Amino acid sequence: MDSREAEAFYFDRFIALSGIEIDATSHKDKPDFRFDAGGKRIGLEITRFSPEVPFGVPRPETQHSLRTRTMNLARRAYHAEGGRPLHVQASFSESSPLSKKRAPVLAKEIADFFLVHASSLIEYQSSNFGPQFDRPFLPEILSP
Repeated sequence: MDSREAEAFYFDRFIALSGIEIDATSHKDKPDFRFDAGGKRIGLEITRFSPEVPFGVPRPETQHSLRTRTMNLARRAYHAEGGRPLHVQASFSESSPLSKKRAPVLAKEIADFFLVHASSLIEYQSSNFGPQFDRPFLPEILSP
C-alpha cells in the first residue's frame, strides 16, 4: 500500500468512526483531503498513524526517538571530549526498551566507551562491537 492509498484508508476509517456526514470529498496534496460537512469546508491532513499498543508496552515511535536522541547525545559528548572522527551505527535490543531517564546516561556510557576504545581502531577500519563478537564490555550489556 503506497502512502496515498494509506491516507485514503485512514480517511475512510476516520469518517466511518466519527459519524460525520460528508457531501463531497477531494484527495489532494495539502491538505490531503477536503470535504464538505454540515455546510462547512474542512481540510484534513493525515500526518502519521500510530497503532494502539497495550499498556506498559513501549511505543515504537517513542523508542525510535529515544534511540536517535541517545546517539545524538553520545556523539556530542564524544566530540566535546576531543574524540577522533568516528562513524558509529548502533543497534538497540527490542527486549531492552529505553526510557527518557536512561537515554542521557546511556549516551554518556557510549561516548566514554568510544573515547577509550576508538584509539585502537585503524583509520577506515570497520569493527563490530557486541556480545556476538565476544566483547562483554559494552555499556548497554552492563547497564540496567
